Amino acid sequence: MRVAILGSGAWGAAFGLALAADKTTKVIFWDRNNNAAKAAAAGRPLAFPDLSVAVCAETAPDIATAVADVDLTVIAVSSGGFEQVLRQLSANPSPVVWLSKGFNDKGPLCVTAAAVLGVNGRFAVISGPSFAEEVMRGMPTALTLAASRQADADKLQEQLHRPFLRLYKNDDIVGVCVAGALKNIIAIAAGVCDGMALGYNARAALVTRALVEMAAFNSAMGGKNETLGELCGIGDIFLSCTSDLSRNRQLGFNIGVSNGVVDITETCEGVTAVESILAHAREAGISMPISEMVGSLLRGDCLPQTALAQLLKRPIRK
Repeated sequence: MRVAILGSGAWGAAFGLALAADKTTKVIFWDRNNNAAKAAAAGRPLAFPDLSVAVCAETAPDIATAVADVDLTVIAVSSGGFEQVLRQLSANPSPVVWLSKGFNDKGPLCVTAAAVLGVNGRFAVISGPSFAEEVMRGMPTALTLAASRQADADKLQEQLHRPFLRLYKNDDIVGVCVAGALKNIIAIAAGVCDGMALGYNARAALVTRALVEMAAFNSAMGGKNETLGELCGIGDIFLSCTSDLSRNRQLGFNIGVSNGVVDITETCEGVTAVESILAHAREAGISMPISEMVGSLLRGDCLPQTALAQLLKRPIRK
């Protein structure tokens, strides 16, 4: 099997190298930064300078070369670059799988994929609790896979399974995408809570109420709420809201500790997704007070203490 990995950052490199561990799989890395692609192909990704693995991978100078004659294309760029990369694959007949967890003005990324690739497009998303460093180290990881076609989901599950990388199928591609995007916002909120030292009780309450927001929003987008109980939902939320390795949680923590004085320079998907999600929620008439407060904090419209006070002053739900 030949697989093109478009994006050689931490997650793209780790996922590609996990696939390349099977000697029957040939992996071709592409990245805008050619040095990143070369480092990944050599088993020494730039994101993990202290780690290396023995692999056999290639690089490509451009996307067209990377995806030529491949059996599968994997997009592992940030959600902001997702559509731009996808548009260069419109004539590519092989299935397209993305690892990105984002949201844009069109909605969940599966909506963008359908718009670009057309009604006959073959695409899938992989999402769930997964820190790239642990995948690089060969530590056990389980993820959710959802595809536009059930036959592709069956085949992809078989093709991408590795001894330490398990994929569980789901037929709700919208719900998987929504969960992956919203969990980043919840992780920022949990980080703010921890940064303000509000305690474990507060964090548990906050995450639970955020799940209620997620369920209402997911239903409005056309997703199935049982999907939120799977790896792509509660599994990813648990990981992202409790670990210091979560960039979104760490951003929220820094906001809480510094009373909102944070220079947001590192790309966090929760930052790029929140305004689009809130816009869709308002259009659908969905109340998302926790997500609204995260948006306000990221815009600098209020301080953490003000956001906390406003949440606590909300009427009790009967």
